[in-house]
Amino acid sequence: MKKLVIYLLGLMLVFSSCEKAVEYNIDDDIVKPVVYAFLSDNKATVRLFWSSSYVSDNDEPEINDASIMLYEGENLLGTLAFVSDGVYELTGICPKANVEYTITIDVPGYEGSIVAKTTMPAKVPADLYVTEDTICPEWEDTVFYRHNLSLVIDDPGGVINYYWYNVDKVMYLDGEEYCEKVEVIPSRGSYPLMFNVFERASTGGYCNIMFNDKYIDGSRYEYDVNGLSDYKIADQSGFYSIDDMFFVVDSAYLVPYFRTINYDYYKFYCDAIGQSQATFNTSEAYYVYSNVENGYGIFAAYCEVSDTICVFRKESGE
Repeated sequence: MKKLVIYLLGLMLVFSSCEKAVEYNIDDDIVKPVVYAFLSDNKATVRLFWSSSYVSDNDEPEINDASIMLYEGENLLGTLAFVSDGVYELTGICPKANVEYTITIDVPGYEGSIVAKTTMPAKVPADLYVTEDTICPEWEDTVFYRHNLSLVIDDPGGVINYYWYNVDKVMYLDGEEYCEKVEVIPSRGSYPLMFNVFERASTGGYCNIMFNDKYIDGSRYEYDVNGLSDYKIADQSGFYSIDDMFFVVDSAYLVPYFRTINYDYYKFYCDAIGQSQATFNTSEAYYVYSNVENGYGIFAAYCEVSDTICVFRKESGE
């Protein structure tokens, strides 16, 4: 046994004394423009910046001098205007369902045009409903209010549809706006819709819920996102408390969003969120799924239904 130990120690000594420096040549030419482009019911928005290099820092990633064109089929629909910090917009447009749209991006000093194509989905009929419950727990003197949201989808049959759902909480204090994502906790009856993808929040709820119509194809479906026995939205208790939660604000609103999204939107975020959850939120989204030629990123389209629901407003003089 002693001889074996001595032999192993000898081998370790020999190999440790034979170290050799190895140089790795990392190509710095992988830096390309990253595109986050979205086409909605009445607007096209593009965020444009440089990807990060492994061997150098990029202190100014935004691209503010690009020329961006939007085409409907073969026809030029318009030129996107620069807004700020790498963001460009084209408003006042009416994209048509099932029509292919193309963006071309030219960046000074970058070789070749960046091109991406996507198809506008047909808008699926949907309604958002809200009811309010007043709850007076025996152990509290405070009156609590809980708002129950329902989403009703009239899903068309025979085609694959993709959907996205989210709820924002918007609060105002002294003229300033504060916005945060509302965390939703699914009911047992709604779990089939949760089998696709979602972001898991720190308290166990969900946001940015995406699903397809596999379980609701061709039917009307009522999706309860906050009910007495279904979802709880807001803080961990699930209640909206004037005295506790909204005491310091002037007004508070729930803003639910429902989008009919196309496959590019669905695939990109499914991959990005899935990778992010697997790697503890270190996802490099533009390396996941891309439909952008000569660059990284995504060009996707959606139709949106939204509502603004007041859940608290201070009375004058309060």
